Amino acid sequence: MGTGGQSGGQNGDHGPHGDGSWRTRADDGWAAARAAANPPVAGRTRSGLPKRDPQAQLVPGGVNTEPLARTRRTPDEVRGLLSSYHRGVRRGRAQTGADSGQTDGGFPPMSRGNSG
Repeated sequence: MGTGGQSGGQNGDHGPHGDGSWRTRADDGWAAARAAANPPVAGRTRSGLPKRDPQAQLVPGGVNTEPLARTRRTPDEVRGLLSSYHRGVRRGRAQTGADSGQTDGGFPPMSRGNSG
C-alpha cells in the first residue's frame, strides 16, 4: 500500500481526484466560520473602539433567524401552571422547615369556583 502507483507520490497528490483536495460537506461551514472569525470593521468610535455590524459573525445555518411561533395559553392553562408552582413551593417549604407555621405559604386563599 505504498504511494508508488500514484503520480509523483507526494503528499499533495493524495485525494479522491489526485489533486490534493479532500472535500467534505462540512468544508463550507468551516470556511464560513473562518470568514466570520474576522468580521470587517465598520469604522471606529470616538474612543477608538471598532464598530461591528450586528450579526456579522453568524455562520450561515448556525442560528435560526425565523421568529418562534408563540402559542397563547388559555386562562385554565395559566391557572393550572400557577397552582402547580404554588403546590411545589408549599411542598418545598414544608420539607425544609422554612414554612414557619404558615400552611398557605404566605399566599392568599385560592377560590374554588366561579365566583366571578
